[in-house]
Amino acid sequence: MGVRGPIPEQEMNAKYIQIVGELHPPKWLSNRAKLKFKEYGAMLRDSGLLLVSDMAAWAMLWLAWDLALQAAETIKKDGATTIDERGFVRKHPGFQIWRDNINTFNKLANDFALTPAARARLNILPGKPDNLSELEKLLD
Repeated sequence: MGVRGPIPEQEMNAKYIQIVGELHPPKWLSNRAKLKFKEYGAMLRDSGLLLVSDMAAWAMLWLAWDLALQAAETIKKDGATTIDERGFVRKHPGFQIWRDNINTFNKLANDFALTPAARARLNILPGKPDNLSELEKLLD
C-alpha cells in the first residue's frame, strides 16, 4: 500500500526506462562525430531525455551527420560537377550521399527534439543560463 492508498496496478507493473549514464560512442564513429555524440548527449542526458534504448538511433544521428559532412567536403574538393563516361557534365555523385544523410539527420534530430520546430511542438522552452547576475535573478 502506498502513502496515499493502494498503488494503481498499472504503476506496479510499469517498467521504468533507464536514463543513460556514461556516454560511450561506438568505435566506428569518426572522432568529430564522437565529440558531438558526447556533447549533445550530455545535454539530453542531463535533461533526462536520453535513454539507454535511444543509443542506437543516437549513434545513427551522428553517423548521418558525419557522412553528410564527408560528402560536402568531397564536393568542395572535387567541384560541384563531374564529367560522366559519355562526356556529359553531371552533378557530383556526392550530392545524393549528402542529401540522403541530411534527410536522415533531420529526421533523427526531430525525434530527439534537436530542432526549433520539434521543441515548439513539444512545448520545450529554452533553459535559463547559469551565469545570471544577481539583479537578473532578483527580477526573474
